[in-house]
Amino acid sequence: MHLHKEILLIFLLLGLAYGSSGTTAESYTNTFTRVLRLGTKYLKLDPMALPNQVLDFSLFGRVLLLEGSVSGLSSIRQTGTNLIRAENGTFSASIDLGTEQLHVNYTALDNGRQI
Repeated sequence: MHLHKEILLIFLLLGLAYGSSGTTAESYTNTFTRVLRLGTKYLKLDPMALPNQVLDFSLFGRVLLLEGSVSGLSSIRQTGTNLIRAENGTFSASIDLGTEQLHVNYTALDNGRQI
């Protein structure tokens, strides 16, 4: 089983295990948010490393962004309606999510000098 299928299975099982017996939109939202937060914790996504970036500016030269990270993902929650569809072997999802505060950190170098 591929890793992405294992992750999907974990989220499905967590949703079933932690779901409420009610069918209101609020209980679904709370269950979905709970599953998101458990997944974030299980996959150790807070903090999450970000890839190095190279930005080229015509006037200022090249800026390197190194050792990036984002923190605050553990506050993720559902903010709107979720639409999930599977048709003809294609899976698509439109999911509204929000967080409280995200912190993004990078070390920036301008032509080899830290800025």
